[in-house]
Amino acid sequence: MNDRSYGQPRRCGHCGAPMRVLRLAGHYKRTVEIDVCAPCSLIWFDAMESIRIAGPGLVALVHEIDACMAIEPTFRPLPQTLPCQVCGQPLKRVFDLTRYGRTAHLECPQEHGIYQSFMLFLAEKGYFRPYEWHDIHALTAAGKAIKCNQCGATLEGRPQNACPYCASPVGVYDPARLAAAIDREQVAAPVALKPTAAQVACEACGGMLDPSRDTACPHCRAIVRPRESAMAVAVSNAVADEVASNYQRQRPEVSRRKLEEGVGGMLDAAYADPPSHGIGRRIGIAVSCVCLGVLLWSGVANRPKPTIVENADGTQTRLSASEYEAEAARDRARRMRGVTHAPAGEAPPQLHVTRRGDTLQVARDGGPPVLVGVNLAYEQLRDAWVRCPMEIQNRKGERNAILDNAHPTATFVPSAACSKRLLDKGRYEYTLTANSQTIFKSDSAFFD
Repeated sequence: MNDRSYGQPRRCGHCGAPMRVLRLAGHYKRTVEIDVCAPCSLIWFDAMESIRIAGPGLVALVHEIDACMAIEPTFRPLPQTLPCQVCGQPLKRVFDLTRYGRTAHLECPQEHGIYQSFMLFLAEKGYFRPYEWHDIHALTAAGKAIKCNQCGATLEGRPQNACPYCASPVGVYDPARLAAAIDREQVAAPVALKPTAAQVACEACGGMLDPSRDTACPHCRAIVRPRESAMAVAVSNAVADEVASNYQRQRPEVSRRKLEEGVGGMLDAAYADPPSHGIGRRIGIAVSCVCLGVLLWSGVANRPKPTIVENADGTQTRLSASEYEAEAARDRARRMRGVTHAPAGEAPPQLHVTRRGDTLQVARDGGPPVLVGVNLAYEQLRDAWVRCPMEIQNRKGERNAILDNAHPTATFVPSAACSKRLLDKGRYEYTLTANSQTIFKSDSAFFD
């Protein structure tokens, strides 16, 4: 266990270096302590810490992120999983959609905390977001068109997360939305800055990526670092003084507006009856409370339920319906480009595979060292596949094997999640990686 309560500094789960404790202003005049690794551009938030940071704390964190950009990055490939700082369990990748923007993070299954990159934290606050309809209308009205930086094609006049020709992600920098996230109580004048369409390339390899979805570059696995962080500092400074003033002492006009916009307005209306109408006043209060309860229940009941997706490596992803469809299409295009694919059950040509009962032995057939992962898949319904991961024999929980000259073979066994039907009727899916690049993938999702 790696816990600050024992007096030991936490160490980055990626590079192993001691993390720096950053103390930020939190809500209700409390202090929030987070752990930062500048070379890896990673933040560790204990449970609920990320939502406890108040406006002045967000300004300080934006400044810290910008200062960290002057530190030489590690650019070490991010492994498939990182350990939780509290319990050591492998973290799972989770996608979220906030009121300001979409984001992703690596979450502990026991909810002890999350790892989040600097860039994804800014994206969560709306600093980088997808290309939307109102952006297209503004460009059309100005007579402008966007061309893909990767292939030069003119992008179509519709919302899209990627170029339809080369699949390079498309997004916009929106500093005004970042200012709104910092100034949630609207104490400062709105920042009037137009969003800027952008496509972002990895600093390490030059590959195109999506800074609002990718913790690491999909091509070389280097952690994605923020671009234009100086602009994020400038826009945070634009609201910093007003936000800090309101934080120190809640302004009367801000409190009055919040009451008028919230439940206070309903209750004030109920109490507005003359004293002689005590029964009417009580009825008004009761009706207001009932209406509020119905509205809250309706919002919760009708809120679209997220889709929990089981990934090939056993982790889970939480996506809304629209996000799931977009991610599926994007993932399909990304995986298909430059990677040898085969249907489930077909082994990679780089391996010699032998099955003995429920165990599977794989051996490297020469060539460079490779990282091998295996799933067992079964088509329960048409186009509806059930999967479970295979684990390395005598090494519970480890699902990927490195095959090199010293260890040319590995034996996989089904994990506890594999049902009898999967064991009887399932087919093997393989993922083969060399030099942090996927070189072979057999996946049922790509084949009928």
